[in-house]
Amino acid sequence: MLVISSHKKLLLILSVLILVAGLMVWFTQIQVAEINSELNSPDVEAPAVIETTPTVDSTDEIWEQPDQNQLVEQNDEIEYSFTASEEMTAEELLDQSATVEYQDFGSAGKFVQSIDGVASNENYFWGYYVNGTFAELGVSQTQLQPGDTITFRYEKIEPLQ
Repeated sequence: MLVISSHKKLLLILSVLILVAGLMVWFTQIQVAEINSELNSPDVEAPAVIETTPTVDSTDEIWEQPDQNQLVEQNDEIEYSFTASEEMTAEELLDQSATVEYQDFGSAGKFVQSIDGVASNENYFWGYYVNGTFAELGVSQTQLQPGDTITFRYEKIEPLQ
């Protein structure tokens, strides 16, 4: 009969646990690599881009027409601001105010890709703000109250340092 001392049993158990933990890490790395290769595969379709052209009845006053001071162009900087006059999403207000293209990121919502033909690219993106605070949700997820102002700025992408 094989007799193992308690010290050796403890060492054996620790060795098995370390082996199991190592295998779990190895399998996780394999799964991450497979997911990354699937995401980079040319067979994966990009999210749909939705183009919207606003149609607003001239008698329907649910948004305020921006004046010339609200549309600013300075050295490649473009800014649009719109104020809601009733409860609505930022997407609804923007659709009524400009010609917009979106990219839908599912539960994160829709993000602006282009406003009035000015598109995001490798150097610029459309940042958007609600009452002066950078928005953390997509325009389709942001609920506005009467008096809330949304501002879209065509901003230069700054590299992380």
